[in-house]
Amino acid sequence: MFKKILKSRRLEITIESILLICTSYLMIQRATGFSLSDYAQEIFHAEFLVGVIPITKNIVGVSICICVLTKIAYLIRDRFGKVQFDTSDTEKFMEVISLFQSTTTDLINRVVDAKCCCKSGISNRNRFSTFAQGIALSLTEYVATGFKAGNIRKKDLFISLYEHVDSDHGPALKRLFHIAAAKYHIYSHEILIDGDTHKNYECVHAIKEGRSLVTVADARKLRVNGRKRHKSMTHYIGAPVKVSGQLVGFLNLEFHEKKCFSNEEELEDFAQNFFLPFQMLIEQAFAKWQLARSVEIKCGCN
Repeated sequence: MFKKILKSRRLEITIESILLICTSYLMIQRATGFSLSDYAQEIFHAEFLVGVIPITKNIVGVSICICVLTKIAYLIRDRFGKVQFDTSDTEKFMEVISLFQSTTTDLINRVVDAKCCCKSGISNRNRFSTFAQGIALSLTEYVATGFKAGNIRKKDLFISLYEHVDSDHGPALKRLFHIAAAKYHIYSHEILIDGDTHKNYECVHAIKEGRSLVTVADARKLRVNGRKRHKSMTHYIGAPVKVSGQLVGFLNLEFHEKKCFSNEEELEDFAQNFFLPFQMLIEQAFAKWQLARSVEIKCGCN
C-alpha cells in the first residue's frame, strides 16, 4: 500500500497543491490580516460556527500533518530511493569501441594478407565468440560503474547472448554464452520459439510480436518457481539481434539483488540510451562474422 502511495504521481501533485495553498493562505493572512474564520462569521450564524469551526480546524490540522509527512516520504524517496546512472565515466564504453575497431582492422588484414580466403580461418567462430563476449563484459562493467553510487556490482548483473538457429525441434535460440554463469544456475541452453515449451519467455514474445526492445521493471512477473536465479532478479532488459533485418540472436540483461528503477519508463529510458548501443555493437559483431563466412564461401578456390 505504501509503495503504491509513493508511486502515485496524482497523489503527489495533490499533496503539493494542498501544501502550496496552505502556505499561500498563511502568507496572505500574515500580510493582510485576512482570515477565513472571520469571513465565515459574517455569513453563518454564530451558534452554528461554535460547533463547526473547532471540528474544521482539527480536520484541517490533521490533513496538513498527513500531507507534510507524505511530502517528507517523497523527499526521502527522491533522495535515497532512486539511484541515478552516472554517465561521466565513459572509459568502458570507449574500450569496447576500441575493441570493435581492432577486430575490424584484424579482419581486413587477414583478408588482404590471405593467399586463399577459404583457408585463412577469417570466420573463426572462437574469435567471433570472444569478440562478442568482450562487448557483453564491457556492458556489465559500464553498467556497474554507472550505478556505483547504488552499490551495484558486476556480479549483480547477468548477461546472456543466444544465437538464432534451426534446431531439430524447429527455430530456436541457442546459448552462445552467459556472463556470470558461474554464479547462477543455467537451465535454458536452447529456447524453442515455436510450441508450448518456452512460450511464456519474454524473448519468445518479443520475437513473435516483432518488438525491438523488452523492458520489465518488476522482474517478479518473470520468476519461475524452482529457479534460483529468478528469486533475486529485479529488472530485465532484452533485445533481438538482427543483421539486414534477419534475426540472428537475442541479448538479455538482468539486474539482481538491488533495484535501480522505480517504474517502466525509467527502465526503458535507460535501455534506449545505454543498453541498445551495446546491442548494436553485438549486431555488428554478427554482421562481421557473416561477412567473413561469405568471403570464405565465395573464395575463388570454391
